[in-house]
Amino acid sequence: MKTKSILVGLAMVTLNCYGQQSQTFTNSLNQKVEVIQCSDFKITKPLREMAGQTVIEKKNETKESSNKYHYFPSTYPNALPNGDDPVWQKDGGNMQGRAPIQNFEGLNEPAVSPLDPSGAASATHYVQAINSKYRVFDKTGTGLSNEFNLSNIFTGSSDCGDPIVMYDKYADRWVITEFDFDCLIGGSGPYILMVAVSQSNDPLGSYYTYSFTMTDLPDYPKYSIWWDGYYFSINSNQGTSGVMDRTKMLAGDNTATLQILTAPLYSSSGFTSLLPADADGSLPPNGSPNYFFNLQDDGWFGDPDAIQVYKMTTDWTTPSNTSIVLDNTISVSAFDSDFSTPPGQYLQISQKGTTDKIDAVAGVFYYRAQHTVWTNHNSMVLCHVVDVDGNDRAGMRWYELRQTSGGQWSLYQEGTYAPTSDTDNRWMGSIAMDNQGNIGMAYSVSGPNTYPSIRYTGRLATDPLGQMTMVEETAIAGTGSQTSTTGGDRYGDYSHLALDPDGTTFWHTAQYVKTDGLPRTRIYSFEVASNVGLQGNMYYSNIETKVLNNSEFITLNVAGLYNNDALSFDVFDASGKLIYHKDITPNDNGFNQSVSTSEFANGVYLFRFGNSNFQVVNKINIGK
Repeated sequence: MKTKSILVGLAMVTLNCYGQQSQTFTNSLNQKVEVIQCSDFKITKPLREMAGQTVIEKKNETKESSNKYHYFPSTYPNALPNGDDPVWQKDGGNMQGRAPIQNFEGLNEPAVSPLDPSGAASATHYVQAINSKYRVFDKTGTGLSNEFNLSNIFTGSSDCGDPIVMYDKYADRWVITEFDFDCLIGGSGPYILMVAVSQSNDPLGSYYTYSFTMTDLPDYPKYSIWWDGYYFSINSNQGTSGVMDRTKMLAGDNTATLQILTAPLYSSSGFTSLLPADADGSLPPNGSPNYFFNLQDDGWFGDPDAIQVYKMTTDWTTPSNTSIVLDNTISVSAFDSDFSTPPGQYLQISQKGTTDKIDAVAGVFYYRAQHTVWTNHNSMVLCHVVDVDGNDRAGMRWYELRQTSGGQWSLYQEGTYAPTSDTDNRWMGSIAMDNQGNIGMAYSVSGPNTYPSIRYTGRLATDPLGQMTMVEETAIAGTGSQTSTTGGDRYGDYSHLALDPDGTTFWHTAQYVKTDGLPRTRIYSFEVASNVGLQGNMYYSNIETKVLNNSEFITLNVAGLYNNDALSFDVFDASGKLIYHKDITPNDNGFNQSVSTSEFANGVYLFRFGNSNFQVVNKINIGK
């Protein structure tokens, strides 16, 4: 990245981080567990007070942001499939499409490629970050803050990139991240992971900022929310899997640490990028391990095409008990993640009007690995790009995994989406499930007759397995292509599909290209759940939930259920601990349930009701 910021007039509270900066322990599996103390801790002034702040930018020539991504071609001669992808969905679905609900322009930075767009929604805001910048929007697209460099939050940083934005709805806080090193003058250390956690649910308020100094570049970090930590993965020689102390970071505790270790040997394309499970819906129960997912292509070493599942258990009191193990390997239909690309280059995706090609980021799972807790199972959705025909046509392979009673994950359904009604490539995707079990998937599209654009599709929980049934919709159509002179071959690096706290609305941000050939980002929302063209309200889109909160009781009044099937009603605290449970049989398609607050400490709680067909999660503040 070639953006340098000089901040004028920014006031912060700076506190030292105490304790030994790094300690290494060895667990019973002979794995080294490194514990790293935060090396810098600050409390920012409220972001809304930065509205008049001057940000002087010194920009040199456009240059790609740093990334240690490697692309190694297939070397195993008997790699499968021979010919077409075996689960290739060639039709585009027949369920009426869902037009975007909101659709507005996101951030852009002409001096940086790729843009690495990421964003998340709360009940009232959407926050986006790209390489070097962030901005707060309301949910109609109105900017509520200026476009600030990330170094406005992380003072002294070089804005080196790979930002991720998360809304921790279980604590009602915002989390903004990036890494830093001397990216402006040769790429030397120190290497730092930086994380900002909002002091409240107001994204324009103050943030606690934590810096963790690493011995190697924490490249391509991908984060997740879990009951006992903010888990992450990095492409690094220092380690591949880690976790940060969520409890302390939410409290503004400057003794917060992270733990990092290396997952056992696994297949890769040369790019070590596991993907940690990221909680949506309810938090996983207190005590649940986190899971990391890896893609295994038989083209690399001959091992059958599969999903490798790693289980990480964290002990904050005794770090020598922290471990990560291979939990199981899930066989999947054969896929081809190898494109006809020279080693070390990123030239997989064709574009309209140019022979220049752009990067597909093949051989890894795309962000996120979304985890959803149901009353009788857990679901995980994942996606990555594949060559669907052996001729470098890119399509989106996707999976739903399921887990019952704390057991191992297994394959529930899979498919490869690449309609033959056109010759386009579909890649750079992100996938998520709503609280009714419907799945949305969004991605980039480009081809000989199409400029780089953004589209999406989806499926209802009741649809035939392995099929995206919703007719594809366009969020934004590109009007130009990215060439070697306008952005190079790197593209996007990732996109981000987040689930709104309402449980049914998806928010996506991704990169596209305009007429000048420069990349831009778009932010939009959509739903898969809808009564349009469906019978009655069987997909639970008409549920009305009213929450009455007084000093003694919280009462949920629910109406509009499809039937009177038995429901589970649960209350969880912000760490995922089950506080209250009751089995409920609705009457006249509804129910009301009161819970005494006398035994509840002040804080954020999740009230959930549902069964195997749907669930609704309400966030309740007690004592606030």
